[in-house]
Amino acid sequence: MKIFILCVAVVLLTAGIHGLNCIDKEGKSVGCTQETTCKGPVRTAHTKNYTTEERGCGTCDEAAKTANTCVECKEDDCNKDVTESLKEYECYTFKVDGTELMKNDDAVKCYDESIMCKSLKEGSNVTDANDNVRLGGCGDCPSGADNCVSCNTTLCNGSATVTFGFITFLAIAKALL
Repeated sequence: MKIFILCVAVVLLTAGIHGLNCIDKEGKSVGCTQETTCKGPVRTAHTKNYTTEERGCGTCDEAAKTANTCVECKEDDCNKDVTESLKEYECYTFKVDGTELMKNDDAVKCYDESIMCKSLKEGSNVTDANDNVRLGGCGDCPSGADNCVSCNTTLCNGSATVTFGFITFLAIAKALL
């Protein structure tokens, strides 16, 4: 019985010494002694680029948090580099020419967990829209942007008419099912 109690005590003490597993600056999973937080760089939206903060055990310093260059997480290996799992796709961007919206000749490459392009909704006033909506590109529409439509296939935002028509078609099909 004494041996059993001793074994349980050793297991409990050992469990208290090891915290999370975090990815270190070399990209390896390491056990962090008594840490409950991992830290790492912030990925720039829709790219494979990260800030220069190092990955590791512990918390971000306040300056890096304020500058939004370091992120914290609390699960094993949650600070890993996710660029290998991102989908590569393309979206069109637009430029404003007076009151007209003109599609740029070249599409931009985007990298995300899921494909999402956005554009200004047909019939919307070009000069009233903010640049995040008006200029289109990668990503979903901002919350509350009623003048924005998003779509989920590569190069799907090439024409506001096509995008709006496709979204309308999906809404009607969903309502009928």
